[in-house]
Formats: sequence, C-alpha cells, structure tokens
Amino acid sequence: MNRRRAMTALGAGLASLACTRAKPVPVGSKDGSESRLLGEILYRAIDNRVAGGAVRHPEMGRTQTLHQAMMMGEVDVCPEYTAAAHSEILKAPPVSDASVVFERVKLDYHNQFRQEWFAPLGFQATFVVVVAAADARFQAVSAISELAGLKTALKLAVTPAFASRIDGHASLVKAYAINARLLAQTSDAAAPLYQALAEGRADAIVGTASDGALLDPRWKILADDRSAFLPSQACMVARVDALASHPDLRDVLSSLSGKISNETMRKLNQKVDSGQDVSAVASGFLVSVASS
Repeated sequence: MNRRRAMTALGAGLASLACTRAKPVPVGSKDGSESRLLGEILYRAIDNRVAGGAVRHPEMGRTQTLHQAMMMGEVDVCPEYTAAAHSEILKAPPVSDASVVFERVKLDYHNQFRQEWFAPLGFQATFVVVVAAADARFQAVSAISELAGLKTALKLAVTPAFASRIDGHASLVKAYAINARLLAQTSDAAAPLYQALAEGRADAIVGTASDGALLDPRWKILADDRSAFLPSQACMVARVDALASHPDLRDVLSSLSGKISNETMRKLNQKVDSGQDVSAVASGFLVSVASS
C-alpha cells in the first residue's frame, strides 16, 4: 500500500514538473538579410541564457505579418524598427525627431498591444538615397532636393518594402519633385540594389543607413534635406506575457540595447552580404560583446 502511494506521488510530481518546465521562446524576424541577422542574434542570446531556450521563426514576411504573429502569441520576441511601427502599425503622422518616434511607439505598443519596446540597439536603418560617387552627374549633388534639376528621368532601384510603405516612396514623392522611374527589386535584400547601381542598371537606389555596402567608398549618400524619411531605430520587442513567463528574458533583451552602432551593423551586414553564414556572424558578434 505504501509502495503504491509512493509511486502515485512520484507520478504526480513528474507530471507537475512536465507542466512547469519552461517552454522555448519563439523568436520571429521579418524578410531581409538584416532582419534575419538580428533575429539570429536575438535567438542565440535567448537560447544561451533563458530557461527553455528559444526557437527560430525567420523570414516571416513584412511588418504587418510579424505584428500579427506577435498579437496571436505565435512569436514572443522580435527585432523591429521604429519607423515601420510608427507608420505601418500606428498610422501616426510623420515626425523627424528619433526620440519622439521611439517614445510614441513604446507607449502605444504597451497600451494597445501589451508589447514592450526595449531601448534602441544603437543604429539607424533610415531610408537613404544612394548614388555612385564617381558618376559625373552627381559630383556637385549632395542632397536629394538637387536631383530635381536633372533633365532626364532617374532610374531609381528600390525594394518592394520601400515601394509599398507610406513613409517610403509616397513620402519621397511628397517631399521632392523628382522625375524618377522606379525599378522595383524582387526582394527586400540590400545587395541587389547595389549590384544594379554598380552595373549601371540604376542611376540611384534607396537603401538603408545600415547597409553593409555603404562601407564601400564607391557609394555616396544624399542628404534627406526635407526630412522625407522617418528616423528608424532598431529595437527588440517582447510580449508582456512572455516577459512574465520567462523571468530571465528582460535582462537578455536589455543587455543588447546600445550594443550595435551604425558602423558595427554595416560590418555585420557586409559579412552576410559576402556569403558568410548568418549563424556564424551572429555568434561572433555575441562573443565580441561578451568580451568587451
């Protein structure tokens, strides 16, 4: 009888342990090589330090799709950009102050969606218009507004995301009277844009300030002198419920804030663009952060 009671108690204890065992944290990221890299950095940071580990959900689409996954609880954490959240999710009017955009996003996401935005990672992924520095047509051009003086239509290569976003192409057209013909790429990856520029298939492109290709002196960024593009800081975002379920998660996410400068992000992106494995690049970055 005592043996039966002991076995029953043991079975109940094991069942209780199974129920309370921490589940892995689902980590999501959007399409595009930079988003995938940030997602991998986030996955590895969580998997090493949070009970239950983590599971990847890369390349989930664009902002709306990832946001819906967060709302449904299919994903608990993700990297996201303030400009995308501000314009595509909140539908808020344009603001040129980066701190104002961040605070608006942080407050509204918490109140409306029960999601917490952590302090920025440290780099800007704002849209930028880029031309070839050696192109004679742009030798005396330093700002986007000066492109209005060109006599022929500008072949402007862009990503599908830029073409569709209200803070992208629509904002560029509204701010600048540029005679341009869009050459939409088939993906949101940055590398094909610079390839089109290098091969002369495009006169200019719209990339982001964190593109790895911008380490190459062949390319020249034109100043957004009419503030057409929203400041876009990269941040980590988490569901409030996930933070409550995983006590160690908050410290992990906070530890990444301020750790990636624009120069660092460009170097990381350049490694991925050159063919290095995303997992290896992410792992190497986390090792360097831990040793600094």
